[in-house]
Amino acid sequence: MSQVMYRKYRSQEFDDLIGQGHVVNLLKNAVAQDQVSHAYLFYGSRGLGKTSTARILAKAVNCLQLKPDGNPCGVCTSCSAIREGRFLDLVEIDAASNRGIDQIRELKEKIEFSPSEGKKKVYIIDEVHMLTTEAFNALLKTLEEPPAHAIFILATTEIHKVPATILSRCQRFDFRPATDEDVLVLLNRVLKQEGVTADDTALSLLVENARGSYRDALSLLDVVVSGQKEDKTPKHISEEEVRMVLGLADSTMVYFLLEKIVNGNASEALDLVSELAEKGVNLGQFVKYTLNVLRDILISGMRGEAGKEEYSFAVHLDRQKTLKLINLFVDAERSLKDALVPTLPLELLIADAMELFEKESATEVEAVVSSPPTGGADAGPGGKEPKKKLKVGRKITIGKVSNIIKRKPYRGTAEGRNASAQDIHVNEPAAQSSEKQVDQRGKQASPSSLTRDQVEKRWGDFLKALRPFNSHLYAFVGRSRLKEVKDGELILAVAFDFHKDRIEMPKSRSALSEAFKSVFGQPVKVCCELDDSIRPSAPAADVVIIEETESYARSSGSKASIYDSVSEVFGDELVAV
Repeated sequence: MSQVMYRKYRSQEFDDLIGQGHVVNLLKNAVAQDQVSHAYLFYGSRGLGKTSTARILAKAVNCLQLKPDGNPCGVCTSCSAIREGRFLDLVEIDAASNRGIDQIRELKEKIEFSPSEGKKKVYIIDEVHMLTTEAFNALLKTLEEPPAHAIFILATTEIHKVPATILSRCQRFDFRPATDEDVLVLLNRVLKQEGVTADDTALSLLVENARGSYRDALSLLDVVVSGQKEDKTPKHISEEEVRMVLGLADSTMVYFLLEKIVNGNASEALDLVSELAEKGVNLGQFVKYTLNVLRDILISGMRGEAGKEEYSFAVHLDRQKTLKLINLFVDAERSLKDALVPTLPLELLIADAMELFEKESATEVEAVVSSPPTGGADAGPGGKEPKKKLKVGRKITIGKVSNIIKRKPYRGTAEGRNASAQDIHVNEPAAQSSEKQVDQRGKQASPSSLTRDQVEKRWGDFLKALRPFNSHLYAFVGRSRLKEVKDGELILAVAFDFHKDRIEMPKSRSALSEAFKSVFGQPVKVCCELDDSIRPSAPAADVVIIEETESYARSSGSKASIYDSVSEVFGDELVAV
């Protein structure tokens, strides 16, 4: 019967311990100088190596061939017996199941006997905080003045439950939580010994879900290795396998849920939550990952790094909205543990979030019209006209526009109105402006012979063909811009590293090639380049129009001309409010 990894790779000497250098150095010096105390208290969260350290210390004080630096030799009869669990002078007590006064009285009776095969009798009491008050009182005197041959090592995860009288009689060592780097070192060490390789992204997921515990990291790795289906003796671990075995959602799902919430799409957000439940995703882990994303957004904003933000929807989030979302997800995480309906906490979260991000039934477009002093009847203080707000009478169908749209001032003529309308630019997806065109010769061109114009003409057909393969990939490609077609390769301009990584994944490349083949008759390679110019730049209203006011005088008909020009673009009557 094979051992689980956290037992198989348990540290056997002080130098094997990772991340606890402050404890290791003190214990090694104490053993090497023969100044070992009669009582120790090891405190720290679970999975940090408290019990392993206690066993190593038991080895060191009983080792027959102790190394000069204080490490046990690991080969003598005492070290071998302790490693194999048959050393009679090492007594391990689980205080969670042996917490009464009778068990402590039995310990007191046996402690007086001399060691049967070693130099010292070592008592390891795990989870010592679970002892009853009577048991602590019975242990107190023995702990203060034990026989010369006895050493007590107490371990606890809840130091505040240990009486002060016990604490004062022990040397206390606090074990530090594992850092991500330390956990990664341990995983790489074990994978090397197992002869297994792993993707960096897969290891990152294991480190993230270990949450500062070495034992949890090895347990998760054990589950992933034993849960692989492709091979009875797996030699490589991928990100997809880790997500499948641990029930983790793709990070894309987190991105899209936040995007739909921020854009006020309650219906689509609810559909996404239902999809998570149907796929068997661990909703608790999903919420924790979402909180990490929101934390990154909050910290980036506080440090003034919002321009480098990897998440495009973040431009719509100010600090107050981000904090509100974080609090909503924290509440949802707490509620998930006891929820009768697993998805209910997330559904309530979406309902609460809509108060911040809900779309209005008719999209309002505010235009801030700045004009020079005219001294007219409507002029405000100082001879300046007050700002006007313009409202479009129907919902605009071009979608959410994040960029600020600027146009040059017109001169009150029909020619000026036409020029103004041409200067207003809206970044519509290429799919909406493309027309279906069929090659009249009935033949499809090969990718190497295709030009950029030819691909652009049928770009809408390509996106439509891509959507059934992967709706998430369809959204990312729809936000990109076709930059170049060269030697059978499509080069796309994207706004964020996140988009680039997702489009260039092997699965994504395959889907893109199949969709392209269905439209143009041949597969294609796709690569991406970052382009800051297509990033959204402002979280303001759906459309903001800024009137430049350099050196022109408002004519008597200019007010109507402004309205007419905007109406020409959006096709609606404008109402001043």
